[in-house]
Amino acid sequence: MLRITDFSLKRLSILVLIISSTIFLSRLYEPSLSGDSVKYALIGKTMLKEGNFLFPHLGEEPYYKKPPLFFWLIAASFKVFGFNEFAARLPSALFGVLSSLLLFLLSYRITEDKLVSLLTATIFILNFEVIRVTTVVRFESSLLFINLLTLLLLTEVNLKRSILAGIISGLGALIKGPFGLLGLSAALLYYAIAEKEKLKLILISIFLALLIPSIYFIYVWSQNPQFIKEFFENQIFGRITGELKEGTPRSFFFYERLILKHFWPWNLLLIPSIYLLIRGKIKVQNRKPFFLFLTMFLLTYIPLHLISLKFTRYSYYLYPFLSFLAANGAVKLRLQELALKTVALITLAYTLIALSCPCKFHKDKMKDLRPLTEVAMENFTPLGIDRKIPPITRYQLLFYFDNWSKKAKFLISNECGGKALLKFGNYCVKESYAGSSGNYSQRLERRN
Repeated sequence: MLRITDFSLKRLSILVLIISSTIFLSRLYEPSLSGDSVKYALIGKTMLKEGNFLFPHLGEEPYYKKPPLFFWLIAASFKVFGFNEFAARLPSALFGVLSSLLLFLLSYRITEDKLVSLLTATIFILNFEVIRVTTVVRFESSLLFINLLTLLLLTEVNLKRSILAGIISGLGALIKGPFGLLGLSAALLYYAIAEKEKLKLILISIFLALLIPSIYFIYVWSQNPQFIKEFFENQIFGRITGELKEGTPRSFFFYERLILKHFWPWNLLLIPSIYLLIRGKIKVQNRKPFFLFLTMFLLTYIPLHLISLKFTRYSYYLYPFLSFLAANGAVKLRLQELALKTVALITLAYTLIALSCPCKFHKDKMKDLRPLTEVAMENFTPLGIDRKIPPITRYQLLFYFDNWSKKAKFLISNECGGKALLKFGNYCVKESYAGSSGNYSQRLERRN
């Protein structure tokens, strides 16, 4: 009977890539984009269509909340695959696949145990919250990739590695500011305490990581100071002070409850593995990468509890280390065979469902509005969007149907009183008011 130890590290790496690709890439084509996903997809689409890659725009509105790198990747995906859901979700999913591989390699660097490493990667992959966040249009998987790669590079420090780590972290800062510097911050803290003689090399990484985004931020500030004010003052410091109005204040133990809810069935191994961690019983062959990994986890875990605004997606950054603990717990409790069978069963079940089930993994939130819009676009021109429509719905319409007139005569409206030309569900197409007179404008000719 073949055992995990009989396989080479290369073959196990390929296995991790196959499992993660199966889970993360299988249903990216499904409709429809909604929430933040459609906003980010619309920004990437606007970049590609308008050719303005330095100043993100959400439709016609300037978007000051994030730097542009992630949107460049979405735009590149649209360039190759066209404007569709698959292309929008693909960068996030690919970073999830690569992050799974990096987690496998980092775990092996720590333990030199193929079984623990394989379990770590697969437990991370087969996690409800990880699957959800990785298969929508979000930043988390790209940032995790940046930080795990930085940790792997800085487990062995030389000039070449520190330069490369600094460049990679700088790119991470161009995705979402400080979140792209978690791995480098962990390395700085570790080397400042444990290996001060190598601290100069880490400072080179820090310099490059700050220089790269600073070039962009200084240029943007010279052209549009509002971006800097919104990004640094509101999006960064506003999250710390609680003044940001986009999130929801939640209790101190919000993330613990979330982990118990979404890390099933692997959370059954967490309590004994945390006990093993406290007692120093976690299998560690190489202490440096382990302490780097632990430090990055604590630099994420502790601040998340100190800020009042808590987001479910932020738990994504906690799961790599929790998966590592759960894998160690499974081996220490001699449940590795059961854990491997569970991994195989979940992977097989998911694959069969993904290939054969007509059910939707992503809800189609455009299903009520799409038929109305398609008929309206075919029969009336020009067509506009009522400002009373919720913003996310407006972004969906702009992403899926982008030939709107700036001076609209007909509006998509959720107030269907008065003269409605088309109705479907809560929405309708109706004639707009002409100026301040309050009189309806004359109906335009229908298309032939």
